[in-house]
Amino acid sequence: AEAERRRAQRKLEEEDYQRRAQEKKDKGMRELARRLSKKAADREAELERLNMEKKEIMHRNALLKTAKDHIEERRQQELAKGQERTLRVQQQRETRRREREELARRRDHENVIKKMDQEDAARVDYLIQYEKKFLDQAARIKEQMESERRKRRGMTSSHSQC
Repeated sequence: AEAERRRAQRKLEEEDYQRRAQEKKDKGMRELARRLSKKAADREAELERLNMEKKEIMHRNALLKTAKDHIEERRQQELAKGQERTLRVQQQRETRRREREELARRRDHENVIKKMDQEDAARVDYLIQYEKKFLDQAARIKEQMESERRKRRGMTSSHSQC
């Protein structure tokens, strides 16, 4: 009877140990998932900020175009008043130069935006891959623990038959 009581006590201690280990593992998994979610939220916020910047730049470009159109309209009125041909040619050169500069600035900015978008996409892909690896690893660990638990149960039952 004493041996049976000790066996029952050992079994209870083992189950308590297993339960605490599982709780500790679950807490670690929850913490890791929380950190991954925070990283993903931070990335999403950064992407939102970049999109807002992009919209602001597009708005500024539209304002610049409007101002440029207005300036061009005034120039045309001056030309219509009969300015000299040389002045008109000079203004056209200046306009073309400004357009080329503006176009180059826009292209540079669009390239920066595209690069940022590509980097953000790469970051998101990396986070997705990282999360998949993490979930796969968590599933393997869980399977291993269940397998070990089954083995221990098998050993416990074979000991009780002795």
